[in-house]
Amino acid sequence: MASTKPGQRKLQILQALASMLEQPKGEKITTAALAARLSVSEAALYRHF
Repeated sequence: MASTKPGQRKLQILQALASMLEQPKGEKITTAALAARLSVSEAALYRHF
């Protein structure tokens, strides 16, 4: 992802997570899956929370 304004990345993470939660059951929600969806590392997720 391109560089973002402060707080914008956190919002992107939350939106991607919400989208994953809306999917039918069966898709395993993990930090690895969330990071892959956002094209960032898992460590990047932890930096924002």
